[in-house]
Amino acid sequence: VDEMRSTMNKGYQTHVLGHCMYDTVAALHSEGRLLEGGLHPCLECLMDVYIEEMCGDVGKQKEVTAIVSKTKEAKSSRAGDIMHIIGEACHVSRIKHDVLQALCIAVRRSTAARFRLKVEELLRRLRHGLAKSSISKAEELFTLCFNVLDEYGAVLSARSAAKKGIPQRSYEDSSTAKSEAMQLKHDSEKSSLRIPTSWVHTGTAQGGNGLNAGRHAEFQGGPGAHPSDFTIAAFAIDLLLSAVKKGKLDPSLGSSAPMIGPFVVTLSKTTRCKHDCIVSGAFKALVVFAPCPCKQWEDVLRPLVDDIFSHLKKSGANGEIAQSCFKMLSVIMRQPKFRHLGQKWESEARVLAEAKKQQDKAKGKSGKGAMESKLERVGILRAGQLRVLLSFIEHDIEEPEKQGAAFSLLRAILSCKLMTPELYDLMTTVLKLLVKCPIDSVRAQARASTVQFLLEYPLGPQRIKESLSKLLTNLVRMRNQGWSAAW
Repeated sequence: VDEMRSTMNKGYQTHVLGHCMYDTVAALHSEGRLLEGGLHPCLECLMDVYIEEMCGDVGKQKEVTAIVSKTKEAKSSRAGDIMHIIGEACHVSRIKHDVLQALCIAVRRSTAARFRLKVEELLRRLRHGLAKSSISKAEELFTLCFNVLDEYGAVLSARSAAKKGIPQRSYEDSSTAKSEAMQLKHDSEKSSLRIPTSWVHTGTAQGGNGLNAGRHAEFQGGPGAHPSDFTIAAFAIDLLLSAVKKGKLDPSLGSSAPMIGPFVVTLSKTTRCKHDCIVSGAFKALVVFAPCPCKQWEDVLRPLVDDIFSHLKKSGANGEIAQSCFKMLSVIMRQPKFRHLGQKWESEARVLAEAKKQQDKAKGKSGKGAMESKLERVGILRAGQLRVLLSFIEHDIEEPEKQGAAFSLLRAILSCKLMTPELYDLMTTVLKLLVKCPIDSVRAQARASTVQFLLEYPLGPQRIKESLSKLLTNLVRMRNQGWSAAW
């Protein structure tokens, strides 16, 4: 690799260099002759060549039509392919030190979107390689994702809150959360997977990680100081989700239990970031961790629910974030441990509301004040939040592309037996869909929701009579689909 780089350094040769390096490495990898860690000595050289090809002067030449038309190799790049092989063949610790740091520098070179997109593509291919790798251990991937999120996600969310003037919430009130987070950081430092402090300081390389002083001199300002730093945090979340999906990481295993708590705390902070891709990914990761036993959920759940409704207020019912929020709420309301917390909060809210009512009565005030209304809770939700959520469901339940998430959330609300007048009105709409909707899957979900509502909720004689009358009326109609649904 060093010999090719020193020889092919002029003119069109710079475009041929990347292809030659890839062909050499790919041949060794496909034949099984590339031993575990065999790329470690040349990682720095490979990263310099391919980052220059994507984001440097060589990359700019690939955008010149005259050069591309004369040199076949200038039409394409092998940078993504080599990143996939690096992810498969190298240890996580070396990838963090030699690969991620180089990509951090690359993404900070410019605020232009085309540079960021190129680095994102390299990170995507690296992520696929890591998720497929047979030499990367689950604990190492967990620790790498946690370190990157802890370093970047917290800073990004803090900057977002500072811009909005929102005070930072404490998600780590319990001594257990703090102690477990410190233990995970201590373990990662012992395994040389902690993000080095040299990432945020200028100077020479430390600890024999193969980095030169020039590369360190470029990296200044600390994490979160550059607009494109969210790319690295998004990589960590996507790597976590990819590894879980492919079965490389299993949060339900006992060996993963000590890592879940700090992850839940860090991901909860990350949901306050202003970047949609990070917020959506953080909610998806929290959905994965929701079934896991974790004491930190009691500390983060209340502010997390508030953050969910803050995002819904900002983005409405449209977009990926809204769907991620709905899925997160569905999972929260279906889990027995969260229902128990909701009942606890509801009892506390009643006590506080009663105390407030007695104070107002002593002062001669009457009626329900704003503070008393704010204290009302229905399970894990405040009364106002439940009404907002039902309005979103009522809107989405009429749109085919959103009906799946809307019905899932409605079934979760029904399973918690949350009661409000708006819910009874919504179920009237669902009853109409049961007969009139032409889509089989929607009728099936409407039928299941209606049956659950009729069997489990308190209904007056008049409402029961109206509901059954509508069903019986449709039994005599000639529309086979509606007839079978009503039956």
